Amino acid sequence: MKSLSDRSDPQTKRERRPADGKSAAHAPTGRDDPKMRTERQPPAQSPRGTESPSAMTGRRGEELAAEWLRREGYEICARNWRSGHYELDIVARRRQCLHFVEVKTRRAGGLTPPEQALTPAKCRALVHAAACYMARHAPDEELRFDLIAVDIGPHGDAVVRFIPDAVESHW
Repeated sequence: MKSLSDRSDPQTKRERRPADGKSAAHAPTGRDDPKMRTERQPPAQSPRGTESPSAMTGRRGEELAAEWLRREGYEICARNWRSGHYELDIVARRRQCLHFVEVKTRRAGGLTPPEQALTPAKCRALVHAAACYMARHAPDEELRFDLIAVDIGPHGDAVVRFIPDAVESHW
C-alpha cells in the first residue's frame, strides 16, 4: 500500500485513465455521461400527491391570465406548450398577431413583484420556445412577447397587469 508521500513522488505519478483507455481530459463530464444524467422531475407535488402551494399559485395565475386575455378579445391558441425543456405559458392571437405570453404570479406579502421574475435568461428561453412554435404552427405571423403579472391577495382576490412587449424591454 502506498503512503500519501508516495503519491506526491513524480516517479510514482501516473495519469488516471478511464476504463476505455482515453486520457482523463477526454473522459465524459457529468452532463455527457448517461449514467450521471438525472431524469426530468414531475411537477412539484406534496408527499400526498397533490400540487404544491407554489404550483397551485402558478396554475391559478395562468387561469386568471387566460380569462383576462379572452375578455380582451384574444383567442387562446395554446397553454403550457412545450418543446423539449422550453415552455410557453400562453400562446394567443389577436388581430393577425401571435402573442407569446409569460405569466408570473405571486401571493400577497412577497418580497418582489412578479415582473422581476422575468430575467434575461428566461427571455432567451421564451424566444427559443417561440421560434419552435412558429416553425411548427405559424411561420409567417407577426409576433409579440408579453407578460401578465398576477398578484393574489390574502383573501384570493387578484390583480392582473398586462405588460406588452415585456421581453424586448428585458434584453
